[in-house]
Amino acid sequence: MPIGIFLYEIDSTSEPKILIDYHLKKQTISSAILKDLYKKHTQGIIDAVIQKGEVRFYSSMVKEKEDLYLGFILKMDEDLISLKSIFEEIELEIVENYDSLDKNKLKGYIKDTLNSITDLMDKLKNPEIIKAQLNNKTKKLLDENNIEEAKKLIDLGETVPMELSQLIQEAEAYFEQERFKKSKKKFLKAANLAQLIKEERIVSFLENKANKVGSFPDILEEREKIEDEIDEEYDKLEENLLEHYTSLIPKIKRLMEIANIFNQNDKYLVLSNYLSQLRQATRLAEKLDQINQDLLKKEFLN
Repeated sequence: MPIGIFLYEIDSTSEPKILIDYHLKKQTISSAILKDLYKKHTQGIIDAVIQKGEVRFYSSMVKEKEDLYLGFILKMDEDLISLKSIFEEIELEIVENYDSLDKNKLKGYIKDTLNSITDLMDKLKNPEIIKAQLNNKTKKLLDENNIEEAKKLIDLGETVPMELSQLIQEAEAYFEQERFKKSKKKFLKAANLAQLIKEERIVSFLENKANKVGSFPDILEEREKIEDEIDEEYDKLEENLLEHYTSLIPKIKRLMEIANIFNQNDKYLVLSNYLSQLRQATRLAEKLDQINQDLLKKEFLN
C-alpha cells in the first residue's frame, strides 16, 4: 500500500511546489525529486515514476487542472499497476473539490484517500476482513428482521471471500507470467464475485485493473512495431540521410512511455539519454543542411 500521498503544482517560476502531503511513515519529498518527476512530465510522460533507494515516487498529471499533479510514495514491492487503477477515481474527486475546499479540508480529503486505499488493499489481501464485514451486515439484517436477505448473505459469506482472494491471486500470478489475457479474465471474474456481496469499491478497482492489464498485449505489439520501424530508420541513417533523426524522436518518446508503463527504469534512462542525443543530432543536421543550402547557391562564382 502507498506510504504517502502528495499534491503539487508548477508555480509561476516553473518550479514544482508541494501544496499538500500526508504520510503514514515519515518520508521527505525533496525539491530534486519533484524536479525529476516534473522533467518526465515535460517529456510527454503522463505517469512518471522515479526510484530512490527502496522507495518509489509516482506522479500523474491531473486532467482539467493545468500544472496540478497528484503523487504517491510507495515501497519497492508495492503494486504500481493497482495504484494506477484507482488513480482516476481519486483524480475526479480532486477536480470536483479542488476549488471549493480550503487547504485544511483538502488535506483532510488527501488523508482520507490514503487511508481508504490502505483499507482496500488490506481487504484484497485478507479475506477474513471481508468475511467479518459480511457478518456485521448479516447481524444488522437480522436486527431489522430481514431474514431472507440475512440467509443469502450468510451463504455468500461462507464461500465468496475465499474465492475472491483465490481469483485475485491467480490473476496476479498470470500477470507476473505476462499472460495478460488470462489475468484480465480472472480480475473480471473476481469483480463479478465482489458484486455479489456489494463491495462496489472492490468491483470498481478490479474492473479498472482488468482493463489496464487487458491493454498490455496491444502495447507490447505496438512496442515491437516501433522497434522494427527504428531498425528501418537506422538503415537510412547509415546512408547519411540525416533528416531521419527527426522521424526517430516521436518513436523514442513512445518507447519511453511504454517503458514507464512497465516500470522499466533502466530502459527508460537509456531511452532518455538516446532522446537527448537525437535532439542534439537533429539540431546539428539542420545546421549542416543550412550550410549545404548556402554552398549550393555558388555565390562565390559570381
